[in-house]
Amino acid sequence: MGRSKKKHRRKKPRTLLRILMWSLWLPFRLVAWLLHRLFRKSKYINAGGYVVLGATRELEHRYLAKQVVGRALSKNEVVHHINGKRADNRISNLCLMDRYKHEHFHAWLRWKKKKSGKYPKIKSQKHVLKSEYNGILLSDVS
Repeated sequence: MGRSKKKHRRKKPRTLLRILMWSLWLPFRLVAWLLHRLFRKSKYINAGGYVVLGATRELEHRYLAKQVVGRALSKNEVVHHINGKRADNRISNLCLMDRYKHEHFHAWLRWKKKKSGKYPKIKSQKHVLKSEYNGILLSDVS
């Protein structure tokens, strides 16, 4: 009675094929990822309608205010869009102000709209922001 010999299993060709495919696929995937990182959009608009800088994921209007003012913004500071368009980040359309005063300014805007049926003109909004709400117009800083 002979001993039972263990059969030596050879690797299946499919397994070798998988290894080969993986070794070819990995560098391709790495190059594709690097190209994506290099050429992805630098800006996009988030669900709230604000422009976000792709690289840092920072809100563009806050980034611009930080650059113009020359310091970091505190959590209590708000960058207000004067014309109400969140994607309009021109320096002439941005105003830096306290969060509490920003809420009061929006209450004033709602009151003016209710009273006269329309929002005040941009020029008068800028005057009120500067004089009554201590807003810093970024166009005046630079």
